[in-house]
Amino acid sequence: MVGIQPIVAQSEIDIDAEVIDTINDGDKATELFKDHNPRKAWQYSAIIPGLGQAYNKKYWKIPIVYAAFGAAYYYYYESALNYHALHDAYIEGQNFNMQYVNQLSDHTKQQLIDRKYFSESYINSAAGRFEISRLQDNINTQQQHMERGIILIFAVYFANVLDALVDGYFFSYDVDSNLAFDVKPGLWYNPAMNGSTPTLSFKFTF
Repeated sequence: MVGIQPIVAQSEIDIDAEVIDTINDGDKATELFKDHNPRKAWQYSAIIPGLGQAYNKKYWKIPIVYAAFGAAYYYYYESALNYHALHDAYIEGQNFNMQYVNQLSDHTKQQLIDRKYFSESYINSAAGRFEISRLQDNINTQQQHMERGIILIFAVYFANVLDALVDGYFFSYDVDSNLAFDVKPGLWYNPAMNGSTPTLSFKFTF
């Protein structure tokens, strides 16, 4: 019986060591979770888009955030240029009692040419008898596009904040690889307007 006692004692020591290691690992995980604050993640992204993703160590998402911002802003910017070109032409026609686009000033004509509403040969010729009053429908359409562009910019901003918050909460967890939250920019063809509208798709995968 004397020879068995050291073996039992050694076994107890090994078990105690494993328990201590497990407790220490748990402390490290708890400490990591405390150090990584989800509130900081979304606040960082609210201040500077993409910064929360960097805080969450999801660096690959930063280009996606700025690509989405770029697409939304480009859509708004192009719509704004179209709107101002058409609006200037309409106001000039109203102020000087002009009826057709070929009566507009050279500067205003050039704006319409640059925005590809009329060809240079058409708008500068006697054939350019497009009624200025008919531009109002185009003005309303471009105004709607501008409003959509602003909505898209804010949608990307809030998606960026939400993504940082979600990743912040899951940062210290062993999450299933199938669980994901993706934001993807895209284009939707609108046959009524004969053009494409930028879109954002939000996808949760479980």
